[in-house]
Amino acid sequence: MVADAAPRDPGTASEPPAGPVLGPGSTELLASGNGPQTVVPPPRRWVAAAAPLIGIYLCVRAGLLVADALSAHLGFGNALSGPLLAWDAHWYVQIASQGYPAHPAMASGQLTYNAANFLPFFPVLIRAVEGVGLSAVVSASLVSWDAGAAATLLVWRLGAE
Repeated sequence: MVADAAPRDPGTASEPPAGPVLGPGSTELLASGNGPQTVVPPPRRWVAAAAPLIGIYLCVRAGLLVADALSAHLGFGNALSGPLLAWDAHWYVQIASQGYPAHPAMASGQLTYNAANFLPFFPVLIRAVEGVGLSAVVSASLVSWDAGAAATLLVWRLGAE
């Protein structure tokens, strides 16, 4: 019978370590599975990669805010809320401020445009931001900008997969 050999120290130079070698101070995680192990980047790495994208998004939104200010100066009597409440925005701000109407709006015996046509999630978010002391228009703008930034990141991450 052959005697069992003494176990080797895995840190010796004669035998390389199994799997990828991580540098000192590395926070990378190893994913386990049936196949070979792969290095999974920490969550902070994609946040750093997304910083230029968010910078571009913020520049575009700032440019649109300048265009809104110019539009307000030219067509809304210098009221910045004019272009910010265009289209459906005024309905959402009205729902956030006053809630839904008790009765549907009627004109000549027919249903007409009213707040009941709009879903409540956006007005609820506007109302929540209003709770910190901001106006309804500023709150709606912040919610819109934040949701746009989140959607931009999600689409970017989806495309990166």
